[in-house]
Amino acid sequence: MENQKYYQKQREAILNDTSRKQLFKKLFELYSNSLPIILVRNDGNIQCCYSDSVELAAENIRDQIIAVDNKIFDKYKDKNPND
Repeated sequence: MENQKYYQKQREAILNDTSRKQLFKKLFELYSNSLPIILVRNDGNIQCCYSDSVELAAENIRDQIIAVDNKIFDKYKDKNPND
């Protein structure tokens, strides 16, 4: 039961983090404001790509999201009832 409360609080902290929400919004806006490159492969499959600069910016934002997540995990690691 203690584990369940611990993980629930951790999930709530992650989902309610304002800076994390802003980063996801920034990532969404980056892709939605960028023009995708559509490729039709020889096998008929369609692939959607973005320019290298867009993908590099998106990777940077994703790294920031991971850093925020890790910060939250570290904060709650000290409160883990299993330790």
